[in-house]
Amino acid sequence: MITGVITVPNNLNTFTVNVSLSNNGGEFPLTPSFVFGIIGPVTDIDSSIDNCSTIDITWTAPTVDDRVSILYYNLSIHDDITDQFLRSVSVYDTSYQFVDNNLFIHCYTYVITGANELGEGISNNDTFSYQRGTYTFFMLICLLIFHST
Repeated sequence: MITGVITVPNNLNTFTVNVSLSNNGGEFPLTPSFVFGIIGPVTDIDSSIDNCSTIDITWTAPTVDDRVSILYYNLSIHDDITDQFLRSVSVYDTSYQFVDNNLFIHCYTYVITGANELGEGISNNDTFSYQRGTYTFFMLICLLIFHST
């Protein structure tokens, strides 16, 4: 086993490591290069209400080198009003849904971070709240839907 430290400048997102071995006369098979990639932040975080108690969260995946993959996203949900951490989930797509029967009294902050074999990348967050006027409008729709069924 050989260990070492590679110092990477702050402005690099991906770098390649080439390894060559020698034992003074012996021959070793070629060792393929491998890529380390730092995952950038997600963009376009959005949140919307889907039916009367479900919140949809969507985002756009970061642009990454073809050789760097995103295995999953870590999504943390915080109540911005009470400054409380609510939950953290691993998401294998660029969307997530959760149910909140009192969603109009919360202001949520979502922190989303892509992760790969090396760990988490750069996180991004956004805060969403639902206004009382929206609450009245959605409650009216919900009452009409439930009343008509």
